[in-house]
Amino acid sequence: MSFVPFSIGIILGSAAAAPLGQRFGRAAIATGAAAITLTLASLLAVVAHYGTALHTWQLAPSLALTGIAFGIISGALADIVLGQVPARLAGPASGVVNTITQLGSVVAVTVTGAIFFGTLGNHPHPQTFVHATTHSLWYLTASCAAAAIGCSLLPPRRPADPATQPSADTPSTTTSHP
Repeated sequence: MSFVPFSIGIILGSAAAAPLGQRFGRAAIATGAAAITLTLASLLAVVAHYGTALHTWQLAPSLALTGIAFGIISGALADIVLGQVPARLAGPASGVVNTITQLGSVVAVTVTGAIFFGTLGNHPHPQTFVHATTHSLWYLTASCAAAAIGCSLLPPRRPADPATQPSADTPSTTTSHP
C-alpha cells in the first residue's frame, strides 16, 4: 500500500504526457527528471527527519509527485522518440522504446535493491533500515539528476512533415509492403 500514491501519480502524469511532450519536447522530460530528483531529495529529508518513527503516509506526497513526473517522462519520451522515426517504423520503434523503458526500470530496481540489501547487512535492526533506505535514495537521486542533465542530448522536437501527414480531403488507405 505504501506505493499506491506513486502508481496513481503515474496514471495522472501519463494522461498529461503527450500534450506536454508535443508542446515542450525534451524540456518536458528534463523538467520531469528534475522534479523526480527533487521529490527523491524530499524523501531523503523525510526519512532523515522521522528515522525509525516514519509512517508510510508521510511518504505519500513525495511518492505521488514522483509518480506524476515519472508518468510525464515515460509518455513524453515515447512521443519524442517516435516522432523521430518514419510512420512505417512506428510499430517496431514503439516496441524498442517500451523495451528500453522496462530495461531501465529493471536495472534501477536491481541496483537500488543491491545497494539497499548490501547496506542492510546480515543482522539488520531498525536504524540499519533507515541507513539502507538513505543509501538507496541517494543513488536514485543522483541517477535522476544525471538523467535531467542528459536530457540535453535528446533530439529537439522535429516539426511534422506536411508531406507525410494525411490531408483532410485525402482518404486514408493502407498499403502492404512485402
